Amino acid sequence: MNLANFLTVLRFICIPIFIILYINDSKISLIIFLIAGITDVLDGFVARKFNIETKIGAILDPIADKFLVFSVYLLFYISSVIKPWIFFFIIGRDIAILSGWIIRYLITGKKDIKPSIFGKFTTFFEVSTAIVILTGFANSLVGNILLSIMVLFIILSAIDYLIQGFTT
Repeated sequence: MNLANFLTVLRFICIPIFIILYINDSKISLIIFLIAGITDVLDGFVARKFNIETKIGAILDPIADKFLVFSVYLLFYISSVIKPWIFFFIIGRDIAILSGWIIRYLITGKKDIKPSIFGKFTTFFEVSTAIVILTGFANSLVGNILLSIMVLFIILSAIDYLIQGFTT
């Protein structure tokens, strides 16, 4: 297992630990979430920098991202930290993208979807917003601005992936 894939696996390991700590109201949950977020940045960088990109890494990395984002925002939704529509917006986008990929694959046989810059910004703002919320600033000006930017990028990335699905 190369370093990039190890970092992705580490992110998967962080997710249940984060969930348990968050449910038990531990401040350490923020540290675990930060570690998971750092692995998200580092795994892609390491894979490209050292030319160790793998097919399994290309599959596991976005799955780890989705599990991390889904977990944290589900916890925020359950604990009423965010409004329900925000959670359903996040999940709806991912379900739409996955459904579109499946339909595209069934019709054309094409498997690849190129990561979009809007998708990367969406993940960045989902993680950044979660960090701000975990630090206790959910209802602050910064928290509300980040939530708004995150929603904007969710919309932009959904449109971008939709266009990509129809034109490639």
